[in-house]
Amino acid sequence: MITLSGKSVFGGVAIGKIAFYKRQEKQVRRYHVEDTEAEAARFEEAQETAIAQLGELYDKAMEDVGEANAA
Repeated sequence: MITLSGKSVFGGVAIGKIAFYKRQEKQVRRYHVEDTEAEAARFEEAQETAIAQLGELYDKAMEDVGEANAA
């Protein structure tokens, strides 16, 4: 049995067939890295970019819906 969770639009229980919209199979690729310092730097850069993007999204949410809902 698979349990799926998500945002509810109805407060009851639904029973029936499920359909997946745009379901894509993901594959994890493994490869050997020679330059670990370059990979660590790449990770740090990606982390900084993600933090900056999340900050921008939070600021936009603050403007659109206010502080309580932006959190």
